[in-house]
Amino acid sequence: MRLTHLGEVMSKWRNRRDVMGQLGAMVPLESVCDEFLADLGEIEQAQTREKLTLEEAAEESGYSADHLRRLIRAGTVPNAGRRHAPLILRANLPRKPGHLRAEQLGIINAASSREQIVRAVVTSARGDSDCQHR
Repeated sequence: MRLTHLGEVMSKWRNRRDVMGQLGAMVPLESVCDEFLADLGEIEQAQTREKLTLEEAAEESGYSADHLRRLIRAGTVPNAGRRHAPLILRANLPRKPGHLRAEQLGIINAASSREQIVRAVVTSARGDSDCQHR
């Protein structure tokens, strides 16, 4: 079974945990970790092959859709789509310096306010470990 999303991996490992718990299984931890890491590697590979629209790519990269379109036209970024419907592979996505994605921060959710995000970035940059993130 090929895993492509984090939710699939979480479901698989929750089920595995439950079964092992019911059976009282004693397994070598190293082999469990190897299998888990292989599953995460599959997800990472699937994500790098994912094709993004210019709008999705703009949100993730920090560059505007127009700038990304210019990069494709110039040949700087390969077009993974068609001539009038460009797409960018996540693996080829340029990243604007200083642009932080929500996954990178690991602390932002959809309900976070601008002030909460700024506070979290500042505190993480200072190395404060006693701050609470919501």
